[in-house]
Amino acid sequence: MTGNTAVGGNIGGLVVGYGRFASLLNKDSSASRFVIAAPEIFTFAVQKELVTFNTTLKMKKTLLLKPLLTMIILTLWLTSGHQVSAQVTIPDYSMNDRKDVPKELTWKIEDIYPDVETWKKEKEVVVKLIAGIDNYSGTWTSSAANMLAFMKMTDDLNLKLERLYNYASNQSNMDVGNTLYNGLKGEMESLYVQYGAKMAFVEPDLLKLGDAKFKEYLKEEPGLKVYSFGVEQTMRMKDHILPEDQQRIVTRSRISAQVPSSASRTLNNLEIPPAKVTLSTGKEVTLNIAGYMKYRGDKVPADRTLVMNTFWNNHKKFENTHAILLDGEMKNQLFIAQVNKYKDCLESRLFRENIDGAVYQQLVASVH
Repeated sequence: MTGNTAVGGNIGGLVVGYGRFASLLNKDSSASRFVIAAPEIFTFAVQKELVTFNTTLKMKKTLLLKPLLTMIILTLWLTSGHQVSAQVTIPDYSMNDRKDVPKELTWKIEDIYPDVETWKKEKEVVVKLIAGIDNYSGTWTSSAANMLAFMKMTDDLNLKLERLYNYASNQSNMDVGNTLYNGLKGEMESLYVQYGAKMAFVEPDLLKLGDAKFKEYLKEEPGLKVYSFGVEQTMRMKDHILPEDQQRIVTRSRISAQVPSSASRTLNNLEIPPAKVTLSTGKEVTLNIAGYMKYRGDKVPADRTLVMNTFWNNHKKFENTHAILLDGEMKNQLFIAQVNKYKDCLESRLFRENIDGAVYQQLVASVH
């Protein structure tokens, strides 16, 4: 799930995906749109060590202040002697069952939770914390101290939610057809919706507080400074923020918003039989999602063309289903744009990041 009002997914890889990395770091989820996207985990090989950046609310506000700064630090670190090894070759296990992949090449999921029972116990704790959010409505902005306490509480709650979701999502990613972990992931998607509905008072309360009063709070309580960007962003979005009761209804409607993407995930990974091609080397490869992603970048142009044409011609057999799923997602985006009073879907997607639509249009024109 992606977007500001939905649950996010995970990206794994051996190279930092800078575009997605930068995009995630620039999102704010401390003071507005509390139905946040779960953090993406970026993994890259530095010599033979795997370094994982799990972006959290605190990191986004303090350590990783700007994507550019992050990349500068990374560059300095690498050039000081920690060179990324280009010689490390990882065997292709994309066609193997998870049980057949060497343990050292899999993520250590038990670092998040040792087992499902521990996950369930943590979820019970989070459910109780969410149930108590109503106690803060109308009072959390009554003083600088109350505001800071509320922000810290939501920081802690967000981290717990992120851990729960990451465990369920990563387990589900290992086997898209696993009903147990798909169920856990579905539970978390529902829990995020419940959380968002409970937090529907936050943005209206901030607008009532006003920018001037918040600046007074900043002088009184310096600890609020880390949240100032989010508050400023909420103030900027005042024309697109709904009253509390309306926002709660809209948030609850998101429970079904992931049907198109979930169905697409199942279709692409389980239901569509993967095609096979023989490359110029004589090697036969299977074009499942992993195979396609790998071989569409083959060094031989003719092989790239063969892979692209074969993969998409195979998917064309299911074009009507793809069209229905795309139509469903377009209607989701249109609903969000209209209900939040944006002129179109593009503005809806870019306004939060304070990006002019003309920038997007110019980028598309330049590329094409």
